[in-house]
Amino acid sequence: MMACLDEETTLGLVEGRLAAAALDAAEAHLDGCASCRDVVTQLAKASAPPPRELAAGQQLGKYVVGELLGAGAMGQVYAAHQVELDRKVAIKVLHDTASSDRLLEEAQAMARLDHPNVVGVYEVGTLDDGGVYAVMDLVEGETLRAWAFARRDWREITRVLVEIARGLAAVHAAGVVHRDIKPDNIIVGVDGRVRLGDF
Repeated sequence: MMACLDEETTLGLVEGRLAAAALDAAEAHLDGCASCRDVVTQLAKASAPPPRELAAGQQLGKYVVGELLGAGAMGQVYAAHQVELDRKVAIKVLHDTASSDRLLEEAQAMARLDHPNVVGVYEVGTLDDGGVYAVMDLVEGETLRAWAFARRDWREITRVLVEIARGLAAVHAAGVVHRDIKPDNIIVGVDGRVRLGDF
């Protein structure tokens, strides 16, 4: 097992400036080291830029921004309305500008992916300040964390776990690594279908 991450590697990871081999090694270490994961998480939170806030009613391309649905370490998610198609969508505005090229590439890969267990991405773009946003399906439902509180039959639990695995396999086949798989980033729709989101 690799020794814990040193200060330079930790900073490089948070700032998005590690070379590919060093990044792979650091991510492999984080998979097995809760202490280093906690340090990286805390450092990322402390160094995160202030969130980009969109105002309700603001026009963003062909979308009219609605209410804030949620916020996390990676960005904020807003409800929005695409007027010309009369459909509800979600717009995620990402905080990170340091690695906006990588985030934009991943969002573009997700936009090309059409899988029933992955939140659909319709469009990606950049804001005036260089920030990245993604326009996605607005999925009505609850997070896996909320869904798991109810008593469930083992068959239903198995079905949900299989759908999560299928979604992850599709994402990885598209060349994207889901860096934040957890119950809060998995949605069980009102239709019962599971979708991975928040990459």
